Amino acid sequence: MKIRNREHAGHVLIAQYKKRTNEPDWYLPDDAIAAAGKLSLTNEKKIAAELGVTPWGLSDLRHLRNFISHRSGRSAINLRNATAVAKADPIIPTALCYEYALGGMRRYESWAGFMKGVAKRLVD
Repeated sequence: MKIRNREHAGHVLIAQYKKRTNEPDWYLPDDAIAAAGKLSLTNEKKIAAELGVTPWGLSDLRHLRNFISHRSGRSAINLRNATAVAKADPIIPTALCYEYALGGMRRYESWAGFMKGVAKRLVD
């Protein structure tokens, strides 16, 4: 089946899940990889290779982003309870963003570069 647009993809996916009533959480690599398989995307293997990288470089960012975006009690609790992937320490937002990553960049700068690289490789 040819997917016409994102909304159509969502309907096709939801119909294939037994217990789900909404689209997958696209920011979770396992969900995105499973969705690529269910949609039979032609670049499914490429998506799995790119998103299956461990540790996923954006796991820490996800909790911080959700808190900034939603400002809900749930997102605050998730951020407070999250531990950094690189360390077993709790996530401290200022440290998470402004500490230095490999190569001497700030972590927030490395996230953007990481995602640009993933996106470029997926469309090449």
